Amino acid sequence: MAGINAALKVTSKDPFILKRSEAYIGVMIDDLINKSTDEPYRMFTSRAEHRLLLRQDNADRRLMRRGHELGLISVEQIASLDRKEEAISFSIDFLERNFIAPNDANKLLESINSSVLEEHDSYAQLLKRPFLNIDQITTASVILTSSVHFPFPV
Repeated sequence: MAGINAALKVTSKDPFILKRSEAYIGVMIDDLINKSTDEPYRMFTSRAEHRLLLRQDNADRRLMRRGHELGLISVEQIASLDRKEEAISFSIDFLERNFIAPNDANKLLESINSSVLEEHDSYAQLLKRPFLNIDQITTASVILTSSVHFPFPV
């Protein structure tokens, strides 16, 4: 962060500041500057109120555009991120708008000791159940295995 901001200062550009909701380094810097931190060498991730969002699996979605603004991320990498975002949006939309019949889901649900469906339920709701994943639902669902062509690997 210091190196990025030193380079920006030399070129008379605004400083690069990450918010607490964007990265752990944002939390740490904010704590050091704005909170009375008696032991700055003992910074804990538990102090981050957004820690459920600050995961390694979504760092690209949170930070790549900021890196692109600084000239650190290529146009090709941003295009790849855009394709990923599109696939995620497509998937969420599909899972929320499509429903699975009880007779397609109940055998699978019984096999993992989960309560069975009494009526049609969205794939999104089904995926909220513990011990159930998209591969299992894809195998169980007639709709997903026969008629849907995702623009990405399932």
